Amino acid sequence: PPGSVIASVRCSYLSPGSDDLVVAKSDRLEVRTVRRPDSSAAGPDADADGGEALPVVLSLPVNGRISTLSAVRFADERRDCLFLTTERGDYALISHDAELASDLAAGRDGSGSGADVAGEHHPVATHASGTFRDADGHALSGGREAEVGPIIAVDPLMRCIAVHVYDGFATIIPIHWDYKLGDFRRLPYRRNAGGGLPGKPRG
Repeated sequence: PPGSVIASVRCSYLSPGSDDLVVAKSDRLEVRTVRRPDSSAAGPDADADGGEALPVVLSLPVNGRISTLSAVRFADERRDCLFLTTERGDYALISHDAELASDLAAGRDGSGSGADVAGEHHPVATHASGTFRDADGHALSGGREAEVGPIIAVDPLMRCIAVHVYDGFATIIPIHWDYKLGDFRRLPYRRNAGGGLPGKPRG
């Protein structure tokens, strides 16, 4: 069903030290912030969301049905990225772009030009994206999709991500542990009817 929960992960996605619950629902990611009883967040804005313990603070569309979701944290970083895969065999590593979020809140498009927002934008930075299929769109070397469904495992030492999508094949994606989240070229995400993962421009 469209509203069913496929996966969830608790991490610091929105900001360093934040306590967030990211929920994957079909083709959408919901980011919820854990509100503690003694948190100051229960003050002035508590009535805006009905005083929920886990209010939704961000909702991100994904072009494709999400199959797996996991958190990744690089060395010297205090916030997490999200690694996700889709049923079509695509993957992406994304993070929250706080600077773009501020621009969007102020009505700017995040390009640095000061232009007004046009279209639907989302504060997402894409650090890596790709597909587990070959150029012809078929499974790796003719393999068939695993009956148990896709499985991912992130190395606790952040050296690699292991992915099992097709029977008989394990894909290892290396992690550059010293990568800095600020080292990406900003490409503001706009939902495109033609498809694509968050932040991934379409030609």
